[in-house]
Amino acid sequence: MYQAYSDSDYYPTKSEIVAGIPIDSHSFESIIHTSERKKLKRCIHHGLIFKQGLIEDYIEIYDLISTCREERGHHLSLSKSDLKNIIEQQTEAFSYYSVSNDGKMVAAAICIHISQEIYYVFYGGHLKAYDKLSPAVLLYKGIYDICQQRNIRRLDFGTSPDGEGTNHDLLDFKRYLGSDLSLKITFSKEL
Repeated sequence: MYQAYSDSDYYPTKSEIVAGIPIDSHSFESIIHTSERKKLKRCIHHGLIFKQGLIEDYIEIYDLISTCREERGHHLSLSKSDLKNIIEQQTEAFSYYSVSNDGKMVAAAICIHISQEIYYVFYGGHLKAYDKLSPAVLLYKGIYDICQQRNIRRLDFGTSPDGEGTNHDLLDFKRYLGSDLSLKITFSKEL
C-alpha cells in the first residue's frame, strides 16, 4: 500500500501506532501481562462490578470519561452534543460499558461496532483515584468476553496520542492487555 500511494504522488504526513487485541478462544486472563492479572484479581476481590449499559447511560458514561481525561490533562475529541448527534444517526452501532464500586461508576467505555469482526473502543477510562485498582482492566475483560460471545475477532483500541506524539504509558497499558501493534500512516497529495 505504501508503495502504491508513493507511486501515485501521495506522501506520508503522519504515522501513529495502533493497538488491538486479536480475539480467539483464549481467556482474557491468559493473554494479559502478569501485572494486569494481579490488578484484575484485586478488582474482583474488592467487589467491583462490570455491566453493559443502555443507550440512556451514554450521558453518565460520557461525563465519567470526560472527567477521567481532564484528571490526566486531556480532553475528548467530541462534545457531548456532537456525540449525541452521531449516536442518534447510528444508534445500533454503539455500546456502553461500566465498572462500579459500591454503586459508584469508576470506569467506563463507549464502543463502536465497526463491522461483524471489529469492535472499536471509541472512548474509555477510569477515575484517577482508582489507579491502584485499575478498574479499566476489569472493564476490558468484560468487553473482551462479550466480543468472544459475539464472535468478534478484534478489539481495536486505536491510537495513543498525547498531543505531541505517542502516549507511551497508555500504549504500554494496551500492550499489557494483550494488544498487538501496527502502524497507521496518513497520506496526502497536492492537487
